[in-house]
Amino acid sequence: CQNLHKGVFLPVSKGQILSLLMYQDEIANISEDLAGLIYGRKMKFPLSIHSDMVKYLDSSINACFHAEKAIAELSQIIESGFSGSVNDVTESIISDLNNIESSNDKLQIELRRKIFALENDLPLLDVIFLYEIIKKIGNLADCAQKVGVQLIILVSR
Repeated sequence: CQNLHKGVFLPVSKGQILSLLMYQDEIANISEDLAGLIYGRKMKFPLSIHSDMVKYLDSSINACFHAEKAIAELSQIIESGFSGSVNDVTESIISDLNNIESSNDKLQIELRRKIFALENDLPLLDVIFLYEIIKKIGNLADCAQKVGVQLIILVSR
């Protein structure tokens, strides 16, 4: 992406496009790290937090899907010359994304509280990796929100 030809004309700066791509790439990298960690360590989650963990992961995945939806709007925004109706749709998607990320933060707090209560019953190394997995899952939602913020920067020109 840093090799975008100087003759390419975009209605936004090349740096803004590169930032947007960087956040999208970060989502893929975090997902890969998570899968590698869970698969590589053959992680097993305590049954008492299983449903909370699934809910939390689903929330982060939902944030990523909303970021993808926002990106899909980008081409329409550019084609429409940044018209008001498309901006309204994009702002709605971004608002949803912010709400999902905020909800995700609350799920993370609750899940950490439950793991804290289980710490004495689990091997220390498992606890450390559980916290690391929770952090990475939260980072997915955070990156999705950053995609949304970057998109707002692009359309608010």
